[in-house]
Amino acid sequence: MLRMIICWILSILMFSVLFNQSAMAHGHQDAQSVVEEYYSLIKEGELELSDKFLRYNMDKLEDYIKEHKPSKHQDFTTVIKQKEQVPEYLTEMPSPGMPLALWLDVLIGGEARYFIHEQDQMVYEIKESLQGHDLIAERDIIGILDRWHELLPAASLYYDEFVFQEYLEKYQQLDQAETREEIERTLSLSLELFHHQDNQGNPFLLDALFWTITIIGGAILFTLLYVGYRKYQAEKKKQYNRSRNS
Repeated sequence: MLRMIICWILSILMFSVLFNQSAMAHGHQDAQSVVEEYYSLIKEGELELSDKFLRYNMDKLEDYIKEHKPSKHQDFTTVIKQKEQVPEYLTEMPSPGMPLALWLDVLIGGEARYFIHEQDQMVYEIKESLQGHDLIAERDIIGILDRWHELLPAASLYYDEFVFQEYLEKYQQLDQAETREEIERTLSLSLELFHHQDNQGNPFLLDALFWTITIIGGAILFTLLYVGYRKYQAEKKKQYNRSRNS
């Protein structure tokens, strides 16, 4: 009887977990599809269409964040506001929606592939500017600053606080650099920072892996303990019966 009750409880718990995971996966897939389409529209230069697409799907994104990432809802509101408040020195930034797209990519996308791609592009631009024999063109510095500004919100999620402070500090130093020596030194140090952080892993993915291992490991351990306990009880009962019959 006890075994039947335990089996029923385990079955109900397993069904609940599977049902919740299925619902979460469906909601995650919907939100991720929105992020992918929004990023694609921005990359294609369809800025007006991307704004309309974002407004149309705003409730879907907000509901997902409230349910699955409630601690980031206030940050979501902040990044939305920043989208409309581009700094004066970045008035020529071609895609004001990119910071939001990359932030959502890290938060919802999991693998942060768009963020990594855009950061790799910036690293390439920095290397190209340093390898040139002539003076670094002002337009190259502006282009790097534009891309770096787009990456900042997502970087605050992707990296831990200590690394992000370095990330932000290098950006500010480049923005304030005036001489060629200062610019080259800042860009070189920035490359070292990016190289050091390469392949360090996304904290969101690491958290998911930790909880997955914990849940599976806990289930296996519980099963082994239960089976061992039942075998112990059966063996004890056998010994008791033998002692009575002898």
